[in-house]
Amino acid sequence: MTDISTYEAKQSRETRENRKFVEDTNGDVAVRTLTEVIGAIEGSFAPSGLKNAGRVTVVQVNSSTWTALPLVPLTDRNAMSVQNESDIKVKINYSDSVSGFEGMTIYGSGERYYDVKDTITLYGKCETGTVDLNVEELS
Repeated sequence: MTDISTYEAKQSRETRENRKFVEDTNGDVAVRTLTEVIGAIEGSFAPSGLKNAGRVTVVQVNSSTWTALPLVPLTDRNAMSVQNESDIKVKINYSDSVSGFEGMTIYGSGERYYDVKDTITLYGKCETGTVDLNVEELS
């Protein structure tokens, strides 16, 4: 590592500090932002959690077919929870065309949380028999 003098360190720091600022279209000093480096950033922001409504649905899943959780999603949903109060292992997947018993596991007395909009459907399937799942949705 090269030693630098106190003067050089101060100059370097001042140069870096000065580079943080730009002059805007009105001639005012402004802090440089990422958009000036990479261009405009587009997107949307939506809070998760309870804002409009909540709903709990009991959905029965079996070991042979994937079942939508729930069959009809809550309008403007932004979060959901799936709770398995049984002793039987449950899998959650994003497709009902998956063959076999593959997906995210919810063991007995377990629960999974998702920040997920109503445009996304989750599916459930249990290892054996049938299981009632509690599905909570928030909008």
